[in-house]
Amino acid sequence: MADSPKPAGKSAAEWQDQALSRILHVTLEEGNPKHPGRLYLADLAQELRAAQPVPAPLLITEDRIDEVILARLTFLANKDRSRPQDPVYPDLHLNAFDYLLECWKRCQEIAQNMAQRGAATLEPATLQARLATLDKCADLLVSYAGITITMPDMFVDCGFSEIPVIESLVNRLLREDPTSASGIPTAFWEKISRRFDGDGLEDLVDAVVAELGKQLAKVTIFDDFRSHLRALAELTGHPALARALTAAPSWLEPAEGPAPEAPQLAATTLLGPFFNLSGFPREVPQVITTYFADLSHQDGASTQAAVTTLRSTVDYVFEALFQITNTLIRAGTGPRAQVLQYVAHMVRVNQGRAKMQVDPRTVSGDGFLLNWAVVLLRLCEPFMTGRLTKLDRIDPYYFAFTDLLDVREATRLRASEPDAAAFLERQRTEHPDAAPPNFISDAFYLTFAVLHLSLIPNFAAIERLARDIPRLREHLDQLRSQRAGWQGTPAAMMNERVLQRHSAEYDRLRAVLIATEAQAFNPAVLALGAQFYTLAMTWLLRLADPATAYPASPLTFPLPEEPPTSLACLPEYFVEDATEFYLALLRYDPSLVPAAGLETLVTFLVVFLRQAAYLQNPYLRAKLVEVLYYMTLDQQRGYSDAALTLTATPVALEHLAPALLRFYVEVERTGASSQFYDKFNIRYHIAQVLKFIRQHPSHKAQIQRFCRESDVAIRCVNLLMNDTTYLLDESLSTLTEIRNIQNEMGDAEAWAARDETHRQERAAQLAEGERKAGSYMALANETVALLRFLTQEAPWPFLTPEIVDRLAAMLNYNLQTMVGPRCTELKVRDPERYRFQPRVLLSHLIDVYLCLADDSGFVRAVAADERSYSRAWFDKAARILDRFGLKSPTDLDKLHAFVDRVEAAAQEHQRVDEGIEDIPDEFLDPVMFTPMTDPVILPSSRVTIDRSTIKSHLLSDGTDPFNRHPLKIEDVIPNDELRERIQKYRESKRQ
Repeated sequence: MADSPKPAGKSAAEWQDQALSRILHVTLEEGNPKHPGRLYLADLAQELRAAQPVPAPLLITEDRIDEVILARLTFLANKDRSRPQDPVYPDLHLNAFDYLLECWKRCQEIAQNMAQRGAATLEPATLQARLATLDKCADLLVSYAGITITMPDMFVDCGFSEIPVIESLVNRLLREDPTSASGIPTAFWEKISRRFDGDGLEDLVDAVVAELGKQLAKVTIFDDFRSHLRALAELTGHPALARALTAAPSWLEPAEGPAPEAPQLAATTLLGPFFNLSGFPREVPQVITTYFADLSHQDGASTQAAVTTLRSTVDYVFEALFQITNTLIRAGTGPRAQVLQYVAHMVRVNQGRAKMQVDPRTVSGDGFLLNWAVVLLRLCEPFMTGRLTKLDRIDPYYFAFTDLLDVREATRLRASEPDAAAFLERQRTEHPDAAPPNFISDAFYLTFAVLHLSLIPNFAAIERLARDIPRLREHLDQLRSQRAGWQGTPAAMMNERVLQRHSAEYDRLRAVLIATEAQAFNPAVLALGAQFYTLAMTWLLRLADPATAYPASPLTFPLPEEPPTSLACLPEYFVEDATEFYLALLRYDPSLVPAAGLETLVTFLVVFLRQAAYLQNPYLRAKLVEVLYYMTLDQQRGYSDAALTLTATPVALEHLAPALLRFYVEVERTGASSQFYDKFNIRYHIAQVLKFIRQHPSHKAQIQRFCRESDVAIRCVNLLMNDTTYLLDESLSTLTEIRNIQNEMGDAEAWAARDETHRQERAAQLAEGERKAGSYMALANETVALLRFLTQEAPWPFLTPEIVDRLAAMLNYNLQTMVGPRCTELKVRDPERYRFQPRVLLSHLIDVYLCLADDSGFVRAVAADERSYSRAWFDKAARILDRFGLKSPTDLDKLHAFVDRVEAAAQEHQRVDEGIEDIPDEFLDPVMFTPMTDPVILPSSRVTIDRSTIKSHLLSDGTDPFNRHPLKIEDVIPNDELRERIQKYRESKRQ
């Protein structure tokens, strides 16, 4: 049976009038019962009637939509705006955008209903015609809505609302869900995107996001900031809007004037306010007042809860900003390039953040930079996790083919600036058609640069605070201890104010420290950082590998002495920041160091410590040792994963110990004015690491091999002896001074009789002496312990002619100091406070004697030391060690037997000396004034000197001692004729 004909219904014009009036809430017929409550557009109606040839009802038809909308948007023009119209027209209280949006929603609702139900009641042609009318209306509404955003002053006569269009729009974005009645539907933004793409969409997005950021700048993480991030995410979720955002006039550079400097980035760029969300106290003081206002009365659990809450908030910011940035990056090559340009500009204008001292007013804030760092780390995740299969995508010649980063003023790992510039220019010349760097390279290098300006300076700030706070506490304690002396005096009020001010500052700094630690040591941040620096260290090792096969294949040693140019020309912070990252973690909490990257870390540390020519900065190599030192600190609490890796990594087992011993020598001269004192701290770290690893058989075997086979070993033990001499002398003399001051203060009557100035000076001297004594004694203890170990396990260098006499003299001198007539001067109150354990120190010195006791050369050297040797000192030392059970009977018997041999040697030495009292001066060494046994001629000064004397001199100074010309031991000339004459002279005296 044929389908029944569908009813004709309304005419097209009648339907359009009814539908469009309902959508636009207007009418052209005053009092039209079909349009109740609709605003009568009198001016337009009058104009239309005047143009009618024959009077007829005025209908809102498809061809009149544009002029009807325009008439509505300008309805209040030339009208009395002093009072609102009748409440029956609520649309008059809306601004132009709000009115157009609500019209568009009604249009969409009608179109959806018709599409769903019209097929059952309308002819297809009629249905399509009506839907076309609705589409036209919707398109015009979107067009006018876009105009109201980009030109907000054009339609101020739409209604009585005083709320600016942009503010009203953003309020909807912030307060309403897109699906709510008052929200801005996702479909509306899609229509806006299509309508204005290529026709001013950038200006539209600029206006919206700028207002969104302007409102966000008024709030902090303690307010409703989440809605701003959600709103931006909603906008950037539309690809056309995302592209338009990065092409907007205010994306980075303002419409007029230069690109913003660092402090203005957060305020003048579109993304600035969003990335400026921060939990750092300098930017948001409320962090302290909310979470850490009363630390002195806040228990640990409460503080930790506050830290957890702060981290949770900041983590939300990190995640939201990453999602927004990732959307922009994926919106196309254009947006990706713009994001990279933004980051690159941020790096350029924030170079000051890498300096030791920085004025915070000249750089971007901590939160701004850390947010970007975390976002960039997240962008690197796809190629920095797993097996690192994309290492070869990171271009080692990146700086030759990009203008994103300018490293011309950066200190390089090994190259000078002219050499680096020539290398990069050579790359450009040899590869004129090279493609631009890929995104992986861009992300890698930019992330390195941003971490260098964000997380790494955060760690440095934490270290400074951790150092300053105890000093302030000490000063506070001192002020409080003096309170009784000034209470009741005229200065009491002023002193109380000073005390209160310092106390408040102490509490504030503690809060700043905790808040900063909460963010810099956020586990989520550290996990990303560890992954990145593992990637970076692996990549650096790959560059150092001549086969470029690491980590797929292990490194093959020896590596080339000189580094590849691509490695040498990299900025120094590529190695330094990886080191600083792990230093910070190990100092703060070793458990934060993930086990996954430990083998890479150890391999990295060993390789760059071992390859002296790869790093021109000795202090950077010293930092590598410091990381190793902190890795071993947990040995007292049971071996940590970090410490155990040192005994399980193949590269470390073979190369770490020799590298440490070589660096012990190389650090003698760093080129810095403070090198003399710096070397002791560096060598302390070396000694501590050696103390730990020497317990492992493989490490011990490498130490023994080094001392047996390497020429550097003799220089190493020479410097070790020099350090022992200096440190013990400084420590023990400082203890003597401490004792003198303590005794002076202990005589209460005499002390009270002294004037105040003298008492203050002596108190200051005591404090300084106590500080020095503790420091020097700690260094001395470790140095003596290393000396003791080496003489026990690897004695060969100590027994060479150029070393053995100096070693014996040093030991005898310190033994005399410890047990001789002046030993009572070392008795101070609370010696443990200064790490002074005299019996242990004495026992260790005697151990050195015992380790070498069987060598006849060492016995003769001890006996030949006429300045300090005395049997009495050995006898007294033996009694002390026996009384306190510090040596076994076997050891004491060995000591007595050694001394007997020394005595016999001394008598023989004396007999020989008596026999050659009239020895000719030409047979005497010109430095030591002792008979020569192996005379040699120095090539430049032509002076004859004993070989052992000049070899000993060259261990510390590579010049001729008589004219300072450079000299090597290979250059000396044996004086065979003189040697034969000396031998004949000796033989004649024996007869």
